Amino acid sequence: MPGRYRHDDDLATLSADERRRVMEDFVNEVFGGLDAGPALKDRIGHTRVALPDDPTPEQVDAWVELAELVRDPDFRRRMRDMVEHNARNRAGQEPGAGGGAVLLFAGQILRWLRTADSS
Repeated sequence: MPGRYRHDDDLATLSADERRRVMEDFVNEVFGGLDAGPALKDRIGHTRVALPDDPTPEQVDAWVELAELVRDPDFRRRMRDMVEHNARNRAGQEPGAGGGAVLLFAGQILRWLRTADSS
């Protein structure tokens, strides 16, 4: 992603539009072309990172941590693998496919997002 965003040291000063693009790029790379469930993609796709005009140091730290995480190629690859597994499970192609595995996956992602939203 070189050149797409400012240098990592500047993550704390990204505009709201740049923060939105960070999250959109993550969602597009992780979910692109997969049927992982519309509710899950919609929830993650609508995760907004809204910092107040005068954020606390903790809020800025939380944003930087989230941005570093969703920009990390290894994390993106692991998330894509999980979404691919979920998509195969939804299609009944995975051994032992069933709603329980899908619900577990969705629950884990939603817990992660709630943590990110509240930070």
